[in-house]
Amino acid sequence: MAQDSVVSLFVPVLVLIVLEISQSAREFELDRIARSEQEPFFYSVFYLLDRSSQEAIRIPQLGPFNFIHGMNLGLLYLGYLLILTAGSGLTKYITCVIVGLFWVLFPMVEVDEYVQIMDDPAVQPRSFLVHALVTAAAAGTMFGIDEFVVPIGAITPLSPVFFATAVLVVGLYYASLLGFLSLLQHELQEAESSL
Repeated sequence: MAQDSVVSLFVPVLVLIVLEISQSAREFELDRIARSEQEPFFYSVFYLLDRSSQEAIRIPQLGPFNFIHGMNLGLLYLGYLLILTAGSGLTKYITCVIVGLFWVLFPMVEVDEYVQIMDDPAVQPRSFLVHALVTAAAAGTMFGIDEFVVPIGAITPLSPVFFATAVLVVGLYYASLLGFLSLLQHELQEAESSL
C-alpha cells in the first residue's frame, strides 16, 4: 500500500518535470532550425550516432530539440516502467492509463509548430501519428510483459526475459525518437516551402 502512495505522488511530479522541459522546447523556432538543418548535440551514445555517417543512420537535424525530446521520451519510458514495477492493483492501472495518455499526447505540448503544420493542407502531422503508434506499442508491450509473462519488478538482471525486454524497449525508444524527429523535420520543411 505504501508503494501505491509513492506511485500516486510520482505521476504528478513526472508530468510537471516533462511539462517544464517541454516549455523550453516550445521556445525553439523549429521551422527555422529545420530549414537550416542545425546539427544536433548529444551526449554519450547519442554522440556516437551524431558523429556517424549521415548515410549510415540519418540523424534528424533539429539542433538541441533532439536532445530535449529524447530526454522527455526517456523520462516517460522510465516513469512508465517505475509504475509497472512499484504499483499494484487499481492504482497501477489508473496511473498507467494517465501516464500512457500523457505519453501519447506530449508532442503536442512540445512542438508549437504543429499549428503551422496543420494549417497547410498538403502537409499532414505524420510525426505525431508515428509517435502515438510506437508509444502505444511500447506501453502495451511493457504492460503485457508485466501482466502476462512475468512482473517487471521480478525480472532478474541476467535472465533471458530481462535481455529480451531491454532490447525491445530500447528498440522501441529509438524507433519512436528517430521516427518522430525525422518526420517532424520533413513536415516543418514541407510546411515552410509551401508558404
